[in-house]
Amino acid sequence: MIVTVLGMQHSGTSCLAECLMRAGLSFGTELRGWTHEDRRISRLHSIICGWHEPRLRVTESAREERDRIIVGFGSGSWGWKCPITIFTLPFWQEAIDVRLVGTFRHPRHVTGYLRSQFSYSAEEADALWCRYNQELLSIHDDTPFPLVAFDWEPDQYGRAVSSIVEDLGLDSSKPLFDMAKRTFKYLRPFEPSPKAARIYAMLEHRAFYGGKTGETGESISAPAET
Repeated sequence: MIVTVLGMQHSGTSCLAECLMRAGLSFGTELRGWTHEDRRISRLHSIICGWHEPRLRVTESAREERDRIIVGFGSGSWGWKCPITIFTLPFWQEAIDVRLVGTFRHPRHVTGYLRSQFSYSAEEADALWCRYNQELLSIHDDTPFPLVAFDWEPDQYGRAVSSIVEDLGLDSSKPLFDMAKRTFKYLRPFEPSPKAARIYAMLEHRAFYGGKTGETGESISAPAET
């Protein structure tokens, strides 16, 4: 079993990865500290797809490095976490079958972080949040997978993560999450764009109901690019 955590920066990917690690899933031995990101995968992603302006550029040498990384993990169950995977997923799916889990967070928190750390304007940060999370929705359109909201209260988040752990056949007997990892120090509030608000509402609906249809069975598709 190979698992990848899908989600944008500052959206709970590290926390969800840590939950899976505590439950027994290997994330490798070359991790970048608390981020739980494999250095080899991060380097490869930086070559084929930058995160500020994500655009996939695959070469044969990149495929060879990807295959070496896969072989290096061995035959047991393993996973990885890197926010750019939202855009590089087809590159990995060329070589392996991957089980997906996803996490998202309200745009006000993520865009506040982007504005503080990278001097983005409110509009630029909002647009980048929309691009990542619209792609998350599009992937979910094709193959629904478990989603959790990093904004949820600890009890609700814990139940959702425990359900994911059990569904993956991992060990759910250990404490799985640390909500202290949530930080609001970068928060510079502003009103999300209507598009961001709609994407967030759709993600939350899918996370709550566990699929891509509403209570009445109507199709709920990712919004078109605008």
